Amino acid sequence: ENGGLHAAFHLSRILAVHEFDNWRVLFLHALTHQHGIGWDKKNAAAQVPGGKNDPQNVTVSGIAQMFAHASHVALADGVTWHKPTLHNCPKFPVKVVNYKLPCLQVGVFKNSQKKTLNYIIMNRCGNHTAKLDTGDLKGPFDITKIIYKVTDEGGFAPLPTDPTKFPWPAPLKAEVHLHPKKEHAQVTLFGKTVLFATISGR
Repeated sequence: ENGGLHAAFHLSRILAVHEFDNWRVLFLHALTHQHGIGWDKKNAAAQVPGGKNDPQNVTVSGIAQMFAHASHVALADGVTWHKPTLHNCPKFPVKVVNYKLPCLQVGVFKNSQKKTLNYIIMNRCGNHTAKLDTGDLKGPFDITKIIYKVTDEGGFAPLPTDPTKFPWPAPLKAEVHLHPKKEHAQVTLFGKTVLFATISGR
């Protein structure tokens, strides 16, 4: 319920808008679950208690956690969006509306104020390993990798004390890897994962 799979599903919609110039969408979704109502719990971003009006008792799911992380990257001041270039990208084994989707979805966001280059990469295929190659960038630079697993069951958890710091400690358990002062690096992304990569110090 409300784990990495649902979070990746919602993130894929955001990245799809980033990938295509012309798009239309009709989207109806219950993002809030209230105690006592059952049908909306498995796809809710937030859970609201049924008793007194107490914001401290509101909890969030992995959907909200990953959406907040993506929004923090993409909507920060000074950010411009850039279309990625994919090489030798295999297709998802299942057709969606008679179309085989690529295994990867990628968003590239350049923050001119913080002088960072941010990547959001989703690897939807289980057996495909993707690589982000920084060969075209001049180092040295620092690389921060934050990885979410689609198989993470998630659940609900309170908002962190400082929700502007990522990754949130729960409900999804993200992996954090720091690689300082790199001249060149290849960032590997295994199947069924979502990567938030930040290249800074350039």
